Amino acid sequence: MSIQFKIDVQPQYVRLICQGYFNKDAALDLFDEALEIAMKHGRNAVLVDINNLKGAPPSLLDRFYLGSSFAAIQQGKEKIVAMVVVGEEPLIDRERFGEIVATNRGAVGKVFTDDSEAVTWLESKVQQDALPR
Repeated sequence: MSIQFKIDVQPQYVRLICQGYFNKDAALDLFDEALEIAMKHGRNAVLVDINNLKGAPPSLLDRFYLGSSFAAIQQGKEKIVAMVVVGEEPLIDRERFGEIVATNRGAVGKVFTDDSEAVTWLESKVQQDALPR
């Protein structure tokens, strides 16, 4: 099954509100599409809200795969779009292992369980013009 989403274009970023069932391949497709949607709307940032996703949380190996694959996807784009993912534990890892893997490989992004913290971080990235390329 795939992940469906609704697009909400904000002044500084695009928010994707997701529903459906989590699996790692669908998540990577979602991340790739989220970056493309943000660029299409002329935004340097995207917030992916996975609070409504169902399914088993990813294993540690899956989190490694997601983090390293996301970094490669993001760096393969013509411009860097910052991404935050907002969700609940256990789908979001308390230790943020996937985030650590991604950022160690050059990704610009962060994972949150609090929506307002996610928006604040994302807007600060856009305002700082801290995005490479």
